[in-house]
Amino acid sequence: MKRSRNGGESTSKEESKSNLKDVTSTTTTVKEPHMKSSTSVKEPHKKSSRAVFKAARKARLVAHLTAPGGLSAVVTPAVATLHPFECEPRDHCETPFEAYRDIEPFLFRLSVHLGKPKAKLIIYDPFFCEGSVKTHLKRLGFDSVYNENEDFYKVIDENRVPEFDILVTNPPFSGNNMQRILEFTRDSDKPFLLLLPQFVSKKGYYIEWLKTLPSLKVIVPPVFLGPTKKAYLFAAPRGDASGDGKLVGDRSFEVPDPSRQGFQVFSGSFQCVWFMSLGSLYHDTIVAYWEKKFKNIAHCKIDIDPEKLPQLQSAPRLTPAERRWKKKTKTEESATDAVSE
Repeated sequence: MKRSRNGGESTSKEESKSNLKDVTSTTTTVKEPHMKSSTSVKEPHKKSSRAVFKAARKARLVAHLTAPGGLSAVVTPAVATLHPFECEPRDHCETPFEAYRDIEPFLFRLSVHLGKPKAKLIIYDPFFCEGSVKTHLKRLGFDSVYNENEDFYKVIDENRVPEFDILVTNPPFSGNNMQRILEFTRDSDKPFLLLLPQFVSKKGYYIEWLKTLPSLKVIVPPVFLGPTKKAYLFAAPRGDASGDGKLVGDRSFEVPDPSRQGFQVFSGSFQCVWFMSLGSLYHDTIVAYWEKKFKNIAHCKIDIDPEKLPQLQSAPRLTPAERRWKKKTKTEESATDAVSE
């Protein structure tokens, strides 16, 4: 043990180690505030980056909801295409862009669950009018749409129905077309989105169709999706292919360029809504996704009861007297035409 000049003992090794620890702890206490300060400087930047990323992702998610529709989205030609099958002139109306815009999140999410990019999701619309469905869905990012100028029922009879991931169609409202498309969904057992008059949900054939669903693997009872601000307005050619200038529909208003486009028509005094069934594996998950991401910003609403959707009839309901007068007038016009011929 060494001694100091005054004869006292020098600091022991243990004391030296203790002093070294004190110095180290002092250094640590000096650095610690610096580290905290550095962290506190970076944290707002990280939060800001996350906020920007989330905002950009949300903007991408909802971009389709702000895509313009209305008159600017009418792509129906002025003259109807010749069809290799008989069709009722008043059925010759095309689904508006807004209706496809409302269902885009569901189609996109289905493609995710199927492991496909949305451009590869195969969408089948068996009822050809003027082919605008391809234009509208392509605008939303769906490139694989089958909609050809062919007789749907002949295709079924000849067993030529193409492969598809989901059926998306607005069938003709006349005759038994709505009943037959429901039967097709049952036979094909694939996810579907059908744009139909709301009153179909009360029809006897629909109720009987519902009773057959428990025996199927994919189809589940549909939910209903309808617009919340404005009823869907359908587009129709101004005249038929014969060139006689006959208009489709009795309620219409002009579009900006009448030389190239058709015109918009009201669906009538009833609400048209989507009947939606997305498959037993994904239906609930996809609907929950929409509820979380789009419910508060979309221009549509989902419900299991169509009567709880906003009732946005595109034309006022006629009174009984008005309906009788309209029927009488139509009968007189038909009699006049018969005499003239």
